[in-house]
Amino acid sequence: MDHCFDSILEIIQKLDGMGATYTKTLYIICLDTANLLIGTCQMEKKIANFINKLFKMGDKYLVENNNQPGSTEISRAYVNASFEAYRKKKEQRKQRETAPEGA
Repeated sequence: MDHCFDSILEIIQKLDGMGATYTKTLYIICLDTANLLIGTCQMEKKIANFINKLFKMGDKYLVENNNQPGSTEISRAYVNASFEAYRKKKEQRKQRETAPEGA
């Protein structure tokens, strides 16, 4: 799993190093990756930490994109919907962990 996370971060860092050209693409990569993990993985601490990192990076790219003159503004709706799905999945995990056995 660490190799996958490292590979994703490596790609993001390479695109990030190319300047403002890819801010919208980086935003989409971060949020799509976060959503893929939210939808398919159990919320283990390592995965939750990586998803948080993706949200922070995605937000950074959203702000950078929206501050660029002439760029198409990106809405926060995708971030908000993604974070809400993440929050609900984390809550479900906590409920399962605290539920009495046999319930």
